Amino acid sequence: MTNKKKSFKYFSIVEIEASNQTTHYESVSRKIKLFEFNNWSDCDVINSSFVWFVNKVSESLLKVSDDSSVIVYGSDSATSLFVAYQRLTRCLKHQNQVNIFQQVAQLRKLNVSFFANLECYILLHQLLVEQQHLGNTDLSLLEVKESRSPRVRREFEFLQKTVKHEVHASVTLISNCGTTLVFVNPVEKVETFWTKIFVENPDLIVSCDKTKSLRDLGFTDGLNLNFGEMSLELKHDATSVEIRRNDSKHTVALKYLETTRSIEDLISASNNFRRFCQKVTGVVVVTSWESVTMVALSQLIERIESESKFDVFRVVRDLGLKVTMEQYELLYKCLSHHGSDLYANTTC
Repeated sequence: MTNKKKSFKYFSIVEIEASNQTTHYESVSRKIKLFEFNNWSDCDVINSSFVWFVNKVSESLLKVSDDSSVIVYGSDSATSLFVAYQRLTRCLKHQNQVNIFQQVAQLRKLNVSFFANLECYILLHQLLVEQQHLGNTDLSLLEVKESRSPRVRREFEFLQKTVKHEVHASVTLISNCGTTLVFVNPVEKVETFWTKIFVENPDLIVSCDKTKSLRDLGFTDGLNLNFGEMSLELKHDATSVEIRRNDSKHTVALKYLETTRSIEDLISASNNFRRFCQKVTGVVVVTSWESVTMVALSQLIERIESESKFDVFRVVRDLGLKVTMEQYELLYKCLSHHGSDLYANTTC
């Protein structure tokens, strides 16, 4: 028996070839493709990587030969959601309506633990509504359309109607250098922000526009800040800040980026941001609303480099932060330039 394994950010593919000696002269071989989703736990299945995983399996099913098998396994909730979503999206391609209740009822006859909670059933409805209104949003670079196409506007309007915007967000960036946890945490109240920074103890704070950022961070009248038991001091031409609280002391690096309003500026900011993250491979805090598109583009490029696919709609939706139509279009425009000299080499 031989096997090969390919690992991606959220799943792995194991290709197994097994042979069985049937007689002294003959043997039968069989190929099995095993898909392993990394987040089968019920609380983690509700994210975009699940949809991308289903798409990947569906693409593979079209390529397998008759003597091959594809196996997908997981928890009862995740497995039932996987099977139902895959079947019903296939039906939606040929029909304008599907019977979700009937499909779920059939699956529960096979296993009473399938769709055992309301949350899973509601999620199936939500995923199918997205599929019906938007179609497939998981695209290849060859499918990048003009940024003002009906697709982009339809996606943005759907986001506006269905997403509850949050104040903060967190994402994980993975590269060959390691894993970086990124918090998007705009400064609203200076003291609250620095208290949170002291507790989380990040490796790096990234802001846009140095002068404005220092003002937002509270350093308007000098290099020092005091909040009761906590004191702060800017160091080394504002490239780091020392935070003291009682007998504890933390030093956090500061990096500043330019504007992200044009294609060139946003790509440059994303290149630099990803380079910063690869050097840190710990915790990074992004402090400005303007940087939301920079974080989103970094996620999109990360997946393009690993899978040659991108999904602007789901990346922006999962961030849960408010973006404008202009920013949403800008992400598509930046992706249309992928492969050009604008994208620097950010490998370690």
